[in-house]
Amino acid sequence: MKHTEPITEETVRQQIDALLGEVVGVDAPIIIGVLRYGAHLPHLWREARTRPPIRVILSHMIEYLPAEVFEAGKFLVLDDTVFRGHQMKKCRQRLLDRGVAADRIRTAAVVVHEDADDVDDFPKARKSVLNNREYIQWKNRLCSLVKKGLRPTDRDHPLYFFKVSGISSGRLLAFLERYGRVTCQGQRCDGAPFVFSININSSLLTEPGSSPLPSFDEVGISLGNLCKLRVYWSDQGGVLKVTFVPIVFPEINIAQFVRASAFERLVGVPLNDLDYLRQNPEAWAGYIFFLASRSLAACLMLRFMTDFRRDILGAGGSISLEDPTGEDYPVEYVFPASYTRFYKRVFDSISSLLSTSEGADMSALSFPWPCAFDEGEVEDPRVQWPHVDWNVRVLSAVVDDTDPAEFDGRRWIQNTRSTSSASFSSLDKKIDNGLAVSICLDDLLDAGLLRAKDGKVSDAELGTYARVFLPGGEFNALQVSRLTESYRAEGETTGPADIEEPDLWVGDEC
Repeated sequence: MKHTEPITEETVRQQIDALLGEVVGVDAPIIIGVLRYGAHLPHLWREARTRPPIRVILSHMIEYLPAEVFEAGKFLVLDDTVFRGHQMKKCRQRLLDRGVAADRIRTAAVVVHEDADDVDDFPKARKSVLNNREYIQWKNRLCSLVKKGLRPTDRDHPLYFFKVSGISSGRLLAFLERYGRVTCQGQRCDGAPFVFSININSSLLTEPGSSPLPSFDEVGISLGNLCKLRVYWSDQGGVLKVTFVPIVFPEINIAQFVRASAFERLVGVPLNDLDYLRQNPEAWAGYIFFLASRSLAACLMLRFMTDFRRDILGAGGSISLEDPTGEDYPVEYVFPASYTRFYKRVFDSISSLLSTSEGADMSALSFPWPCAFDEGEVEDPRVQWPHVDWNVRVLSAVVDDTDPAEFDGRRWIQNTRSTSSASFSSLDKKIDNGLAVSICLDDLLDAGLLRAKDGKVSDAELGTYARVFLPGGEFNALQVSRLTESYRAEGETTGPADIEEPDLWVGDEC
């Protein structure tokens, strides 16, 4: 049945409520939250707090969990929308590969596109089939709902939740600007919530005491020139609720990293805790990169918090670290034990740092932070190259010469054979401006035109891993294809206003 009612945020909420009310109570399944938006749905379900905790596996963790997690019980692969169905099928296949019987897997999406290949397994799908324009409008309404929360859209970075009292939002922003170049993420700087990124010179992490490693080069780590802290906050009656998301861009040679015995020193977890993954070398190496890169990000978080707390205390405010279990309730995330140990170690270190009075009376001007960037490097967060907008230029650099969409004789579809991806360092080399790349990546990820994941950038021995950026999935792959095709055809000779844009793309109203 076609959707005929006006598509509003309330419409979307009602559909989420109806779907989850139907599927979550069936044998209390473990939900596989398909990134980017599937993992947000349990948090948006208004009845969730009246029910027992909802167990959720973030889809990027499927291969990293021990086999016993999948030996019994029901699993629900949950996504917000289905455009063609490729992503849903891929996620379902990953569960089958982990030994989950087909009759223990269900799939569910709130709405589907009218051209979706197979919707028989999607509860409510027959009542929520949307044409192209309705689909885009619905996705934009959901996007708006998600961005009213204090969690990033992409959920594969650890989050650190804080409560700040006695400080206004303006004062907080002024403090953040002392640590690097602050930019608004996705043009959202007018509150509800505030979303900013602090772009920081990564040489900070090479300073003595910033990490437990003696030398990054010796252990096979190459750092991108820039790292960042994404900051989300809202004013809740004079108290600021703040989420920090530290992100670094290393490339790690896994074999060299392991031979140097660097894993235990950096992550704080014995490497043999990962032995259950040895039968799958790619999952083992990928998880080593995951924990190592997030541990480097934790080093950034600790280094930042050492000085940031002085700003807060010096201004007469207070700051406390919030338990993520309480912030996530009623969702109960299922993580490997090694991840839980890693996060607890970082959490305890931050808690200890905030609880000490040492240095609280020191001048906030006394700490040495490296200059983030030359003043003239980027004149404005939305600065334009002489012939084409920075965002389109970065987008084109990601896909290079491979088209993310193809025509099958009847319609344009995602090119599932495309291997186009780029690390931060490779984009920095192509664009020759790391700060511009960082700003554009925030915009493009926010709009859904790009997605990010951990991936191999070299196949030597166990491989070198990095954070890589790819064209957005399914629907957005078509939009990326149109934008980059226009850039290649006209971008060298015309201005941004002359380049044809798609009629609509997901995120254009967010």
